[in-house]
Amino acid sequence: MRVTTTNILRKKFSSNLGSIYEPREAGKIASIVIEHLFGIPGTSQLLHKEINISTEQELTINKIFNRLLKHEPIQYVLGYTEFYGHQFQTDARALIPRPETEELVHYMLTLGVSHNSRILDIGTGTGCIGITLALEAGCKVFAVDVDTDALALARENAASLGAEIEFIQADMLTTQLNISSLDIIVSNPPYVPEPSKASMDTRVIDFEPPQALFVSEQNPLIFYQRIANLAAEYLAPGGQVFLEIFHLSGPAVMSLFQGPQWSQVLIKKDLQGKDRMVKAVLKSSD
Repeated sequence: MRVTTTNILRKKFSSNLGSIYEPREAGKIASIVIEHLFGIPGTSQLLHKEINISTEQELTINKIFNRLLKHEPIQYVLGYTEFYGHQFQTDARALIPRPETEELVHYMLTLGVSHNSRILDIGTGTGCIGITLALEAGCKVFAVDVDTDALALARENAASLGAEIEFIQADMLTTQLNISSLDIIVSNPPYVPEPSKASMDTRVIDFEPPQALFVSEQNPLIFYQRIANLAAEYLAPGGQVFLEIFHLSGPAVMSLFQGPQWSQVLIKKDLQGKDRMVKAVLKSSD
């Protein structure tokens, strides 16, 4: 049994990660690992609180850091991440939920998603969008993904969090669902242009599923175009579309919803000031 303090351990962890992370990010990850292993929140880790590290915990620490030093994302190493106050299981079957997607969910909730809302979540991945909306608003959610492994992960998350979701395995580029009178369609589809891969972090391109991230340079709006085409059929009059987008694609995505049946088409920026969401409303029939 080794005795140390939280602050000393935090500094040691941060130092060991300094070769592949910026200092601030290394400190954040160190804090997450300490809380994971010892249940001590980050705010208490600076108080030199004494901890006893067992041989088993020492081995676990070494395993965690060996994986981190190979650039594996912390969310996959620990097997979970926090999203909108809920803990979601995360692994290589699906894209890691990101803060920008939390912003999208918050935006939807502030605009009045209710227990009466019928929502289609296209490309559900971990299920973070649809499950969170179901938990926070009690709405009816249909969650679709083409990937059976991702859908299995989403089902596991729904079960562990107690969310009632109707999951559907389908390729939305080719499949017509027997769904109508929806209030909302939401999607965080693949949107990163393939050429952007060269400038992206190793933790993303080597570990996260590429089919959930990248689109071809020849047709980068393929998923948005399909959603725009389907939305008029699936939505009830006055229904809304919410989309997460590549930060340089805002005007192009907006242009897909410029027909006479659409209104209130707008771009919303994320907290970093980048174009990140597009909202559109299907006009009422009256």
